[in-house]
Amino acid sequence: MKFLRLTSQDVVILKKLDIVISSPKAKKVSVVKWILPLLNWVKLNIDGSNLGNPGPARVGGVIPDVRIETDSQILVNWIVNGECNTWYLEDYWDELLVCLECLDYTVSQVVVLRAPTESRALVKGKAYAYHLQHEHFLFLAMERLVEVSEPEVRLDFALNCKCRANVRLRSLCATTPIAFKVQTSSPNKFLVNPPCGLIPPLSYATFQIILKPQTQFPPTFPRSPSDRFLIKTAKFVSSSLESTRQDSINSWFSTIPYVSTQDLKLKVAFVGPILLLHAVRCGDLDAVRSLIKRQKSVLSELSPREAESLLRVASELVTSEEMVNLLVEAGLKIDTRVKLDNASNPADSSKGWCEVHVAVAFDRKDEMLSLIRMRGYGSLDSRDREGRSILHLAASKGSIKCAKVLLESGADANARSKDGRTALYRAAANGDRRMVGMLIESGADPTIPNNRGRSPLDVARDKGHKEVVEILERGEAVLMAAMRGELERLETLLRKGADISYRDQYGLTALHAAAMKGHRDATLILVEYGVDLDCQDKEGHTPLHLAVHSGSMETVEVLVDNGADVNAKSAKGTTSLYMAGALCYDDISQFLISRGAHSSDVTC
Repeated sequence: MKFLRLTSQDVVILKKLDIVISSPKAKKVSVVKWILPLLNWVKLNIDGSNLGNPGPARVGGVIPDVRIETDSQILVNWIVNGECNTWYLEDYWDELLVCLECLDYTVSQVVVLRAPTESRALVKGKAYAYHLQHEHFLFLAMERLVEVSEPEVRLDFALNCKCRANVRLRSLCATTPIAFKVQTSSPNKFLVNPPCGLIPPLSYATFQIILKPQTQFPPTFPRSPSDRFLIKTAKFVSSSLESTRQDSINSWFSTIPYVSTQDLKLKVAFVGPILLLHAVRCGDLDAVRSLIKRQKSVLSELSPREAESLLRVASELVTSEEMVNLLVEAGLKIDTRVKLDNASNPADSSKGWCEVHVAVAFDRKDEMLSLIRMRGYGSLDSRDREGRSILHLAASKGSIKCAKVLLESGADANARSKDGRTALYRAAANGDRRMVGMLIESGADPTIPNNRGRSPLDVARDKGHKEVVEILERGEAVLMAAMRGELERLETLLRKGADISYRDQYGLTALHAAAMKGHRDATLILVEYGVDLDCQDKEGHTPLHLAVHSGSMETVEVLVDNGADVNAKSAKGTTSLYMAGALCYDDISQFLISRGAHSSDVTC
């Protein structure tokens, strides 16, 4: 019996009856450390604890704008691999993937400390318990038998003919053959050859999926939610040679218990130029975007005639601007200029792109240059509706020749679009190493963030573009080596082509840093590599200003001897001589005067 309250008389009676009285256990209070979200982040509690969650997967987390953090490694694996391993959640999972396709996101696991009893989960596989900081965690290690080449079957669709795709399986078992059996949710549409078979230890097997001739386009594409394949796998143990035949393997699967098999699920996606043209004709931007994402080569493999036809169809739509922009930015190129009438000319109908944009989009450098000369150099700053300049488009398309001509003609290397992105940001996001290097050499500022506070280096790191990250970090490394006077490291970085024009958030270059610290030899090395001697920081200070401020006569001499302007003024009108006089550096003052500094600036 359970009592909420006992009186003293109740206690006496219970003791006389030899009934043990147990004191209620005190509720355990757990202290949770709340971490304030970063700027522009939103913390959203999705645990749903009032509904009995979190369950075994413990899906709780923090969802910011473009970064997903969750304490469920299971969910992280699902998102990274693009595959949900729970059959009855797949329809919901497809809806989630549609949302994720429109985002530039990263996902990671954040471990939450919890009591060990909350980490219990029944799974097929092995469970290993570890002890960390007096807390127990359960790590699940699934013993995988087979690895599939792609989690999605992509069929190049065509009407009224068979469409085929090969799927390759790799055995992960070193000692035992692996049996497999392929089933489909749409047996009236698909054939599988062979439908079952054996994979030798650590070897491969391939089967073919055949779509029967279809007289109509798929109702949904590229992803076809109603079409799926299930690959059942199991360790094959049999002493009979007859049992290795396909019909015997098929029968063998019906005799083994379910728990001894591992299932792999394959989704189906229809791709190809025929579906792309159909999607463009229907004005379905989402379908076009998904097709290009799944088959990145679909545009580059089009013949000139097919590319011209596709662009004509897109330009005739009511929403031609968005469709033309999407195709061109994704890589649509044609060899000859597309002649369209006034009603369908993308330069007119888009009301955002001028003829120079179109020439850059198709990587026509000579045509672009003639248009700039004809229209005037003011056209260099022409913007589309998103505020993107012509240089933005060249960087996005990887048109490095066009980008060089634009910069040489006077285009602003640091122009920002409405979302705050620069051309360098777009090149870094694309992982375009050559474009990033060229833009930095031309004076692009890698520290300029977008409207969300993310720099080109941030987006390159998030997307795993290691070569771009290395280039962007080299500029910072040069500045730090110059500031510390690390001559050997500085020379090594410069020999490898590191950026000498990199600036920090204050506009300081490596030469500013070396001069500010009075590092004569570091200053000399940078001068020998052709750095701009009169570059200014955000307050207008030249390296000579900072060398004077450091009091290093030797550094001042290096700069002046190599041509630094002794009368250069800062944003407030301060000269190097004025600064030397204010700090009573008489020897520096006399030296500057002897080299042509105006003596009226002396203050001491």
